[in-house]
Amino acid sequence: MTVLVAEGKRTTIAHASVSMSSPPQAFVQSVISWLTQLSQLTLHDLDLESRIRIAVTELTENVIKYGRVGSARVDIALEQRCREIFLRIETTNRAPQKDIERAVGLLMDLRAADDPIAYYDQLILSVAPVREPGVSGLGLARIRAEGELELDYRVEGDALTIAVEAPIGALEAA
Repeated sequence: MTVLVAEGKRTTIAHASVSMSSPPQAFVQSVISWLTQLSQLTLHDLDLESRIRIAVTELTENVIKYGRVGSARVDIALEQRCREIFLRIETTNRAPQKDIERAVGLLMDLRAADDPIAYYDQLILSVAPVREPGVSGLGLARIRAEGELELDYRVEGDALTIAVEAPIGALEAA
């Protein structure tokens, strides 16, 4: 972990980053476990811990599954904004343009969905019988429906970054 000061109104209190290149599945599961434990160190809410576990698992698996070899990165950060503390999970990977376009379309649909659980259920029914390789969107929909977390994203060339964040408490007065 390193202590960094970010520009503007955000201050990074702690940051951990993992980059992976074609890791075996056992390693991916170890990374997910480590990132989950790291992100939960500051949480005192079992419900939030469960929701964060969903986000860490789905985002880490997606970044490995859909990214190009050598491009997977997962970042976990504690950020201070004004007097609030946020946990931010961000993944970045390089992917074929068609996969990025599909993922961005799914992310836009997810944001627009009035009922994330109904959207997730509909998505399960639509992709289950297809069995085509590619971006299904189920993991992202699960983060929003079961994790009750909003997803944000940005595209820079062939790199897709997806992030979720959760407020985890107020900064204690000195």
